[in-house]
Amino acid sequence: MQDGTNSSEFRIPDSELEGSLELRVPGQQLSRLTPVPADKILFPRRMLYVEAVLYLTVATTAFGLGYLTGRRGFSAASKEDADMQMRVPVEGKVLLVPQTGTKHGDAGAIVIVLPAAKIPDKRLPITGLRPGDSPGDATSAVLAQFGGAATRADDDGRFAVFVPAAGSYRILIISHQATRWPDGPLEQGDISALGKYFDSPTDLLQRCRYRWLTKDLRLGIAPIEVEFTE
Repeated sequence: MQDGTNSSEFRIPDSELEGSLELRVPGQQLSRLTPVPADKILFPRRMLYVEAVLYLTVATTAFGLGYLTGRRGFSAASKEDADMQMRVPVEGKVLLVPQTGTKHGDAGAIVIVLPAAKIPDKRLPITGLRPGDSPGDATSAVLAQFGGAATRADDDGRFAVFVPAAGSYRILIISHQATRWPDGPLEQGDISALGKYFDSPTDLLQRCRYRWLTKDLRLGIAPIEVEFTE
C-alpha cells in the first residue's frame, strides 16, 4: 500500500510532459528564418547608409567644382566683354596732295598710336613699322601689350584701329609715298620724344614725311585727317 502511494505521488502526467516538450523545442523560431535566394546578396544596413552618404558627398563635391569652374569662366568672359566695350576706335585718312591733279590716298601709310602717359620699360622695336617693311605681327603684339596699336592705310588712305581705353595718346603717321626732299632735316624735339618709345627713331622715319600728334581719344571724336604734299 505504501509503495503504491509513493509511486503515484512522483509520477508526472503524460499531458504535462507533452506541453513541456512543446515549450522547449524552438519550432516557431525556426519557422521565422526565411531562406535567402541563391541569386541575391545581403548587406548590412549600416553599409548601405555609409554608401549613401559617400555618394551624396561625391555628388556635392562635383557640383561645387563645376560651379566654381563655371564662375571662373563666366568672370573671364565678362572681363573680356568689358574690355571690348571700353575700346575706342581711331579712324581717319592719310592723303597725298600732288603739285597738279587731285588728292588721293596714301596707300600703305603707317599709323602708330601710343599712350601719352606711359613710357615703355624697354624701347619698342621698329621692325614691321617702317613704310617699306612687311607688317610685323611680333611688333604689333608688343604694341598691344604696351597699350598702343599700329595699322596701315588702305588704297584710299583710310585707316581704322582700336586703343584699349579713352585717354591721351601720341599718334605717329608716316607717309608711304611722300619724302622729305631733297633731304629735309628731322625735328630734334620729335626725335627726342620718339626716342623714348622706339630704339631707333631716325631709322623708323627714314626719309619719309611724318606727323607727330597728340590727341585725346574717346568715343565720338571726329576722324583724323592728315595730308602730305608730294
